[in-house]
This record gives sequence, structure tokens and C-alpha cells, in this order.
Amino acid sequence: MPSTREHADAVKTFLTNLPYKLHYLFLFIAGCLSALALAPLHLWLFFFVGFGYCFTLLLKNENTLRAFLIPFFFILGFHVTGLYWISNAVFVRLSEFWWVLPLSTLGLPIVLATLTSVHIASATLISRNNLPMRFWSLVLMFTVSEYIKEYIFTGFPWNLYGMIWPIESAMASLNTIGGIYFVTALTIFLAACPALIFSGYTRHAVQTWLCFVFMFFIGVAAYWQQTSISFSDAMEKKASRHVPVMTLNLIQPNIKQSEKWKDDELIAHTNLRLSLSQEAIENPPLNTYTGLPYDNIPNVIIWPETALITEIDNHSEFQEELKSALGDHENYFISGILKTEENSSYSNTMLIRDMQSMSDQYYSKFHLVPFGEYMPLSDIIPLGAMVGIEGFAPGDGVKTIKLSDSLPEFQPVICYEILFTRYFLNNPAEWIINVTNDGWYGDTAGPRQHLYITQLRALEHGKPIVRVAGTGISAIIDHRGRIKESINYNQQSVISQAVEIKPAKTYYTANGFSPLKGLVLLAFCFILISCGTRKHYFFKGN
Repeated sequence: MPSTREHADAVKTFLTNLPYKLHYLFLFIAGCLSALALAPLHLWLFFFVGFGYCFTLLLKNENTLRAFLIPFFFILGFHVTGLYWISNAVFVRLSEFWWVLPLSTLGLPIVLATLTSVHIASATLISRNNLPMRFWSLVLMFTVSEYIKEYIFTGFPWNLYGMIWPIESAMASLNTIGGIYFVTALTIFLAACPALIFSGYTRHAVQTWLCFVFMFFIGVAAYWQQTSISFSDAMEKKASRHVPVMTLNLIQPNIKQSEKWKDDELIAHTNLRLSLSQEAIENPPLNTYTGLPYDNIPNVIIWPETALITEIDNHSEFQEELKSALGDHENYFISGILKTEENSSYSNTMLIRDMQSMSDQYYSKFHLVPFGEYMPLSDIIPLGAMVGIEGFAPGDGVKTIKLSDSLPEFQPVICYEILFTRYFLNNPAEWIINVTNDGWYGDTAGPRQHLYITQLRALEHGKPIVRVAGTGISAIIDHRGRIKESINYNQQSVISQAVEIKPAKTYYTANGFSPLKGLVLLAFCFILISCGTRKHYFFKGN
């Protein structure tokens, strides 16, 4: 029976003799298959195999150009498959934006692949002929290249490597300690360690065994954190009775994106949302103890992103119909609105209306989607954004809103902003409302990946999130990232649920990126220690 070492040697021999042109093809295929680890499938083993293959080649390579091309083809395949759904948005207005199709299919994956590959090539360059230093440098550079996606080119932190874990898994629970970039760094390290086996490691190499010790402690920490969360939830459930403070009514009208802005359909679409809202109010959730509707708690009706336009909202007939549908007692109406500003520009805004006093509060989206909601370099490129206007005016920044003195304040978030974990740090809000519109992307993996990112924000920050999407997926998500109730994509329905807001303090919310900084510092220490290490202490041969 061949031993593990013999199997490793056989794989090593096969990979060594394979021409690099075939490696590039196999890396692209491996990247495509690795994307199966993302939502909604979360087949994380595919990522470990694909990334391990890529990392093994990088450990054995001393050529700077190959150090760029090896990760480039892997990451290109990863994002071509993981982000294929973006092209679906172009088909909504294909006659105008046909030229964007190749850019959306290959342009963004090429940019993301290049971004990481530059970092990896630099790691290879500075760690030439020093394999211990190579290992830690690669782990560090992969981590850095993922982290800067939060900021570079306005930011696009989508499909990070730490997002391969199911939301209730032990590894995902570590988001409460250090956030998604902390989990991403640990995922990169765990996926890289098996590459040691296939690179001909020395059994007595101290740093090699140290890697396996770290893997063990990561597993223990993940299990301990998951168990701690489960125990905390069980004790909380045992100690307290469900006392809701409001009834949430999520309205998902399921209006196709291609029909949403037709002038002759705007009134009909508004009436549909009003009808669904009235249906929700007339069929309230029942008290599980008495079997009767809850008394003396307000209703909060939430419509999705840009469900209204200013011209309709200002019309007296609409306001009367809204009062009729929702009532004029302590109810609150929240809706995305395409708001016309005083300078005749438009903003992507959330309207918050107290139906009793008819007083309004507003929050405008400030982190806009490039090309979708504004056109970068518009002075040079004389084209409007895909929303069909010159683009949106950005809002003023993060905000918290209080509906009344008796209700906990919430943080309003519109669509794309939910991607950026930094916007939720050190925020006093106890819960989050996220209105969005995934109708651009059809019934693809896109809306499901977007939902998963929303669940991550709830888990990281220990805050419930109410997500309302025009075509789905609308959901009420608890402070552990678990979906309590949802409406599937392409369904017209409402959710009415009496809720109590139970945030949970997390280490990440209080300390931000400190755990990630600790990992980066640790990697730097190992790089410095490795500077004087001969390669045979880590690997046998090259």
C-alpha cells in the first residue's frame, strides 16, 4: 500500500514534468471549480484543492513572470465563474450597453487577478531561494491583496476567500472575533499548508510542524467560538421571554427590472406595493401564547430600494392612499426612493416616515456603484450610468436613525453599502435595515452571494438585519447571521413578523481590525526569522 509520502512524491513528479502552458490551463480550470466554494453552494473543499495547487506551484517557482501568471490564471478562473452574474445587468439595457458585456465578463476578473498577481510576484522576488520566507510572504501578500479590495478603485470586497464557509460553520463564527478579513487570512493559511506536503517537506523542519500546530489551534479556536455562541444563545433563550417591540412588514413586489421604470406602469407598480402593504397590516402575526394579534406595538412597513420617486411621493392622492393602507396610528413607512434634490440632481435615498405626524427623515446612499450609479471620469467619458440618468449624487455618510423614543435606533444601508464592513464599526445602532434591488442580476448566484454578505455583516457585528429586495431575496436575519424568515427570488410576497431587537456585542465590533493586524505582525515576524534560514530546513530540494 503506497504511503502518503509516496503519493506526494508521485504528484510532485507529475507536476514537475508538466509544461507550464498546461499548468496555466489547469489553474484556470481549478479557479473556476474553486468558485463552487462560494455561496450558495459552499463546497469549500474545491477551493482548498484549487488554491493548494496554485500555492504548490508558487512555492516551487523562482521565475518572477511565472510568479505573476500562476496566480493570475487561478484567480481569473475564480472570478469569471464567481462573478458571471454581473453580465446579466447588461442584458436589461443591452441595446445601449452592449459594449460593456466583454468588460463585465472579463474586465473585472482581469483587474482583480492582476491586483493579486502583482503582490504575489513581488513576494517571489523578495524571497528568492528562501522557501520558508516564500511561504510566509505568499500568505501575507494573498491576505493584503484581499484586504485592499475594501478600498482600492472605490472598493469591491465581493467573494473574498473567507466567504467560502457556511454561515453557521465553526470557521464562520470567527468573524465575531476579527471580521471577514481575519477569517480570510486564516483561510489562506489553512489552504496553503497542505502545499507543504506536495513540495517535499523535511519531517524535522521546525517551521513545517509549526504550521500544523497553528492549523490545530485555529480548529480549536473555531470550535470553541461556535460552542460559545451556541451556549450563549441557549442561556439567553432560557432566561428571557419573547417580548416584541414592533411588527416588521417586508414588501417584495417582484417587479422585473426591465419593467420597473416604464412610465405607463409606475402608478400600477405603486398600487401593487400599497396593496401588499395593506395585506400585511390586515393579517398581523399572532402571539404564540394567546393566539391573538400583538397589542400596542407599532408596524414598520418597508419597501425595497428605489420603490418610489419624488413626484409620486409628493402627490396628495398617494399620501392619502398610504394613510388608508397603513393607518394613522403609530406606524412607520420606510422606502427606497429616487429623490429629486434641489439642484435637480437625483439621489438613491431611504425615506423614513412617521405616519402619525407625517414627518420625514432621509438617508442618502453615499458609496455609489461605479458605472452603475455614477460614471467615473465622466468629464472624459461622456456617458451616463446604467441607471439611465447622469448618475446619483452621493449622500453625507454613515447615519443612525431613531423611529421613536421607545424603539431602538437603526443604521440605514442601501444595497452595495452592505459590502463594506468598516461602515458598521463603532456604530451605536442596535439593528440594520438594508433595502436593495437585485433585479438587475436575475435568478443567478449574484443575489444569493449578496444575501450571504448581508448575513456576514449581521454575524460580525452581532446585529439583526432586515433585508428588503425588490425581486428577492428579502429576509429577516438575526444577530448570528441566521435567516429567521425569507422570501425566495422571483416571488411576490410579504413577511410580517413581530420582533424584539437583540444585538450581541462582538469582539470585532469593539476592536475592529486589531486581530487581523496581529496576524499580519506575526507573518512579518516569521518572514524576518526566515531571512537567515536555509531552504533544506523547510523543504527537501526545490
